Amino acid sequence: MPKQRFTVVAALSALMITAGLQCPPSSAQEPSTPKTAGGEVAFYNNALAKGSAGDYRGAIEDFTRAIKVNPNCEPAYVSRGFMYFQVHDHEHALEDLQKALELNPKEAYAFHNRALVLKADKRYNEALDDLNKAIQFHPTDATFYSTRGLVKKDLQDYKGALEDCDAGLALTPKDGTIWNSRGIAHMCLKDYSKAKEDFSNAQKYDPKSVTAHTNRGYCLAKLGDYKAAIEDYDRALVLNPKDKYALQYRAAALQKIGDSEKAASDLERAKQTNEGETYVSPVLIDIPPRR
Repeated sequence: MPKQRFTVVAALSALMITAGLQCPPSSAQEPSTPKTAGGEVAFYNNALAKGSAGDYRGAIEDFTRAIKVNPNCEPAYVSRGFMYFQVHDHEHALEDLQKALELNPKEAYAFHNRALVLKADKRYNEALDDLNKAIQFHPTDATFYSTRGLVKKDLQDYKGALEDCDAGLALTPKDGTIWNSRGIAHMCLKDYSKAKEDFSNAQKYDPKSVTAHTNRGYCLAKLGDYKAAIEDYDRALVLNPKDKYALQYRAAALQKIGDSEKAASDLERAKQTNEGETYVSPVLIDIPPRR
């Protein structure tokens, strides 16, 4: 049976990244499983489609079916691990990614996805180690540099974060996610002018990014252009009316221009939501998130 090539899930910003991963053939096949040629492929592709549509639990179920057909299907463990991460089940995510690495100790996407989980758990040095390995085994994936840049930002290595973002942009200069990461590094260095330029590029290449609009608005406010900042927050809230950071930041800008009534309304709305897509470091938030 020939090896099947798969698309593996490595990041939501580019949900399906072609990695050329292959599943070794398996002699194990459950009697209840349809015995079509490459039976795991159909389940795997269904899982990708569900994941792309935001049905993460449905994707997990189909990845599980693919694994039942072929327990050696390494990409299914890599991608299911990412889906577990999306539903905040970090324990199962780490188990799947460990299994993928047992099947292939050089699988860059498994290292990358495990780093995402470790970063979320604030295990930054471990995440950095995994990202170093991901880049060692697959040095041409710009997403890996972007993620490592964010981890270095968490470790307060802002210059290192910028270097990684630059490396990622050298590979994919029109990647809005990486421009956003670069802007965050500049914000952490309090270089709001350069950060604003980075977020402008993020908006250009990813105009539906709530993060890009919110973060550029933050920089404009820091530079004293509150009306322009409010326009960016407005754009963010058109895309996601419940984004708590955009609401809080817009409230702060409205207060600056003397519109306390609208500011109070935004703060009240922010109390009623836990949604938020900004990657702004918590130390940069002027108004603490409401619980």
